[in-house]
Amino acid sequence: MAQLPPSDTAAVASALFPALTALAIAMGRPMGVALVLPIFTRAQLGGPIRGAFAFVLAFPALPAIYRALADTAPATPILALLGAKEMIIGLLIGLLAGLPIWCIQSIGEFLDTHRSATQGQASEPGSGNQDSLTANLLAMAAIALFVTGGGLPLVAQAIAQSEEVWPPLSISLHPAPGFADALLGLLDRIEIVSLTIAAPVTLAMLLCDACVILLMRAIPKLHLYDLAPTLRNLAFTLMMLAYTAWLVIYARRETTTDGHLLHALQQLLTP
Repeated sequence: MAQLPPSDTAAVASALFPALTALAIAMGRPMGVALVLPIFTRAQLGGPIRGAFAFVLAFPALPAIYRALADTAPATPILALLGAKEMIIGLLIGLLAGLPIWCIQSIGEFLDTHRSATQGQASEPGSGNQDSLTANLLAMAAIALFVTGGGLPLVAQAIAQSEEVWPPLSISLHPAPGFADALLGLLDRIEIVSLTIAAPVTLAMLLCDACVILLMRAIPKLHLYDLAPTLRNLAFTLMMLAYTAWLVIYARRETTTDGHLLHALQQLLTP
């Protein structure tokens, strides 16, 4: 096989370096999304699929980044900082996009804990933690609704909009005032949403417990300790059959709301 002369090899390398650097920077933001979004982590979609997702979403910004790098190539440390900045923005977008799915998952965890049904657990592929069966079911249902309801196009739109607010080759990235409070507020939102949505089913199970306690007080000779878990699970099953339709409406609304990702991101970061 004929080898290129050293001068030609250097010319090819110098020509490819801006293109590869531009591709790496353009893929940083969507790759950050793919690293944390439950669609990829829970379904155990590996690196090739995540890389293909990032590669496709990097194309719109690739020509502008390539032209800028071909004109003035920044130093290597600056390129590393740009890649880190893009990854951070992508991680925040993925965190905000996956928040409703984690809210719905926490509803299942709360209900299974209350009805004493945490013995049967499954391992969550993304983090390795143990999830209850109801939490796993609700999370997979929320992911299905996210995909079928157009959630991925909204994520792509949020990435494109964020590139207008925070250009890929601008190294400026500052936390918004109250960044820590806003970040902790995301955890508060998960707790508030899970407790609020799980409240009707929880109240039904508490009512069953109250009925058992009243029967034991009225008839002390009755031993109904084993009846309470059965009634809780029966109330859970009946309530979930009637409650599922509302949960589907909530999940579809929270996961496919246009423009909410960029607005939430602007509360965490300033241009």
